[in-house]
Amino acid sequence: MAIQFLKVNGWLPLLLLFVGCEKWADGVVRDIEFPEHTAEISASGTFISGDSKAILSVNSTSSLQTPSPIVLPEGANASLRLNGEEILVWDEASVDVVGEPWNAVEMLVLTLDAPLDLAPGLYELAVNVPGEDPLTASAIQPPTPQFTQEFELNADSIVDYWGVVYYDELLVSLSNRPGVQDVYGLRLEEGLVYGSDTTWSNVFGDDIQDPRVKFSIACRCFLVDDQDIDGQQLDDIRLSRSRYDEGYYGGGSDDVVLRLTVDLMSPSLGDFYRSVDVHEAANDNFFANPSGIYSNTSSGFGHFGLVSRVMTMVN
Repeated sequence: MAIQFLKVNGWLPLLLLFVGCEKWADGVVRDIEFPEHTAEISASGTFISGDSKAILSVNSTSSLQTPSPIVLPEGANASLRLNGEEILVWDEASVDVVGEPWNAVEMLVLTLDAPLDLAPGLYELAVNVPGEDPLTASAIQPPTPQFTQEFELNADSIVDYWGVVYYDELLVSLSNRPGVQDVYGLRLEEGLVYGSDTTWSNVFGDDIQDPRVKFSIACRCFLVDDQDIDGQQLDDIRLSRSRYDEGYYGGGSDDVVLRLTVDLMSPSLGDFYRSVDVHEAANDNFFANPSGIYSNTSSGFGHFGLVSRVMTMVN
């Protein structure tokens, strides 16, 4: 009898498991109705000093149930104002195709007579589409970034399987304006010279351990934010380039040049880039919390940003 009793006890948890699973499954499977979606205007544009074109993306939002293609709404127009004065105006004649042939979309595009040079101040963007509520947004155009740089060739080296790896070091010190939040984007770029053409690409060296510096996939730049703290030191920010000696891959070629790009951004643009990074990092993580994209537009869709840029050669 004892043996029979143990056998029953052994099957009982298994039976309860299957019965419990069935009830659990029936209890959590639910059909969830998505709320009705009202289309709104979405607009995005980042305007950088020195640009030869002012490009503004405008489209209407759609729901997950009935996605619609990204198209420029008919009759869309926009303006950028400073103290009530129109600085840039897009109308129906400004429509142009942007992107490669396989992903080209229509946007509002202005070809400028001179490189973009916006005076510092608070700019207001207004976007209008017939039959829709207007979209508005504002951003601060920062002044020309103030900084110093100090470059050291062959600051360090190691030996790996392929040969000697040299590390060139660039120290950048940035201005921290009192009473204003400063958000910078830094790029160290290497240019390969082919005749009269130069092809530029980001270069990297040692991993940056500086807590003040965060690489952003969204802007492909190192973000540096003073967190709106006066006196926050932004000196000696270290960027580096790794390269092999002259015996490998032309590491010592005179046809390679270096360039530093320093962007001083409207603060909300830094928030936008960081939110895109968080969103992208969560896409493939089943356990990540949902993350939204930061927006500073009245509709809550899109972003308007301004950048003052300086590019200088590194000697």
